[in-house]
Amino acid sequence: MIRPLLIFLFLFEIATAQQSTRSVTLEWEQIDKAVTYDLEISDTKRKPIAYKISSEAKIKINLPPGEYLFRIRAKDKRGVAGPWSGYENLGVKVGTVKLIHPPKNWEKIIQESDKVEITFKWSQSQGAEGYKVKVKSISSSFDFAQETESTELTVVVPVGETFNWSVQSKAKGLLSPISESQFTVLGKNYAKPEIIKPTSDFVRQLKWNREKSSDAVDMFVWKVDEDTQTWKKIFEKVNVSETSFVFPAEWDGGQYRLELLAKKDNKAISEKEMIEFPVRTGSRTIASENKVIMESLFKRQNVSGVFFNYILSQISYKTTTPYLNSASSFDAVTGTLSGGWEGLFSPNYGVRTQASLGGMVIDKSDYVLIRFEVNGLYRQQMSDVSDSRIFMGLYYNEIPETHISLSGIKNEVKLSKVYGLNLGADYWRAVYGFWGVKTYFTYSMPMSGTSGFGTSLKNGAEISLGVGGSYRFEKNKIYSFGYRYKTEFYEYASPKPNFDQNKIDLTGHYFNFDYNWEFE
Repeated sequence: MIRPLLIFLFLFEIATAQQSTRSVTLEWEQIDKAVTYDLEISDTKRKPIAYKISSEAKIKINLPPGEYLFRIRAKDKRGVAGPWSGYENLGVKVGTVKLIHPPKNWEKIIQESDKVEITFKWSQSQGAEGYKVKVKSISSSFDFAQETESTELTVVVPVGETFNWSVQSKAKGLLSPISESQFTVLGKNYAKPEIIKPTSDFVRQLKWNREKSSDAVDMFVWKVDEDTQTWKKIFEKVNVSETSFVFPAEWDGGQYRLELLAKKDNKAISEKEMIEFPVRTGSRTIASENKVIMESLFKRQNVSGVFFNYILSQISYKTTTPYLNSASSFDAVTGTLSGGWEGLFSPNYGVRTQASLGGMVIDKSDYVLIRFEVNGLYRQQMSDVSDSRIFMGLYYNEIPETHISLSGIKNEVKLSKVYGLNLGADYWRAVYGFWGVKTYFTYSMPMSGTSGFGTSLKNGAEISLGVGGSYRFEKNKIYSFGYRYKTEFYEYASPKPNFDQNKIDLTGHYFNFDYNWEFE
C-alpha cells in the first residue's frame, strides 16, 4: 500500500510544478545489488518534507525554490535497507525568464512625439512569486525599475535613445539569473539632405546642406559606364561629417550621380537624395572655366530679356526767360526708376524699348517726369569676350521749366515736352569670370516740342557718357552699376516778339543700378 501512495504524490507534484515548483533531477552512484533507493528531502533543520523511491540511481522531483538537504539509502531484493548517506545540500533556484518583447536589437520609429509607451513581455518562470524589471537608457539619465507579479509591463520611454532592459524572477528572497536585451526607439526621420547642384560642368567640388542635428551623411558617387550605358558605383564613404567633397581632378568627364543619406544615432535615416550632373572632360581649373564662361557669354543668339534700373541724379538746373527779364536756377537730387524689354531676333538685330518715371522736388512740390523710347538694335561680337551694340530710335521726354511770375513773387513750374531722335552705343567686355566692364554713349536730338508757354521748340540736344561694371551672378542674370555724366539744353520761341528765345539748361551726375534678366 505504500508504493501507490508515493506514486500518487509524485504525480500530484508534477501537476502543480508549473506554478510553484521547479523540476530537479538528482543522480548518484549505482550501488551493487541495490534494487530500489529511498530519497529523503528535508529542510535545513533536517525536518523531512518529502520521501521518494526510485528503481534507478537518479530521480526527477519538483520542489519550490529554496534551500534543502537530502540523503539516500539502498534496498536489496529482500527490501532490507542499507544505512543512510550523509546529508547533502540542495539549492533550488528561481527559473530564468525568456524575454519576448521587445526582441533583441528591436527598433521602433516614432514620428509624432518625444515619448512612447513600450509594452515589455517575458515568459513565466517556474517557482517565481514575482519579477524585477529594469529599463535604462545608455545615453541619458532615464532609469526605470519596478516589481510586478504579471509577465508584462508597460513603460513610457523617451524617443531617440537606445535602452537596456532586464527581468529577474524572484521567490522567497531568491533571484534568478538576469535576462537582458537591448532595443532602440528612433526619432522622426531626417529631412533629406539638400544637394547644391554644380553651376557648370567644371565640377571641382560637390556641396550639400543637412539638418543641424545630423551627425553625418553616407555618400555614394555613380558614373554612367560608356560601354554598357549603365550606372556604376565608383565611390562611397560613410559617416561623412563635412558638407562638401572635393571632386578628384583625375576622374574622367561624363554623366555622374551623387546620392546622400543623412544619419545620426537613434534617428531614422533620411530618404535618399540624389542629383545627376555632367562633368567636363579635360581641365576643370578655375582659369579654364573662366575662359569658357567669358566666351559663352558672347555666343548668344535670339536673346530676349527684361531690365530694370534706378538712377540717382545730382543735377544743376537753369532757365532764362528774356521777355520777363527773369532767370531761375537750383541744384537738386532726383531719382528715376525705369524698366524695359530688349530682344535679339538674330545674332545681330533686335529691338529695345524703355519707359522711365522720374521725380523732382521744386519749391517743396513734387513733380513727376516721364520718358519713353523705342529703338532698333544692332549687336556685333567684337571678340570671344566682348561685344558692342548700337541703337537708334524715337523718344519722348518731359523737362521741368521754371520762371518768375509776372507778379515777381514766386517761381512757377510748367512742363516742357520734347519729341526726337535717339542714338546710342555701348561696349561690354568680360574681365574675369562673371565680372565685366561697360562703357556707353547716347545722343538725343529733339525734333519737335512745346514749352510750358505753348511755344515751339527751336533747338536742343542731350548728350551722356558713362562707364560701369557688371556682375553676371547667373548666366542669364546681370547686375550693373556705373556713373554717367549728362548735359542737355533746349531753346523755345519767346511768347513775345523781338525777345530772345527762352532757354533750359540741365547738367547732371548720374549713378545707375541695373538688373537684367535674359531668356534664350
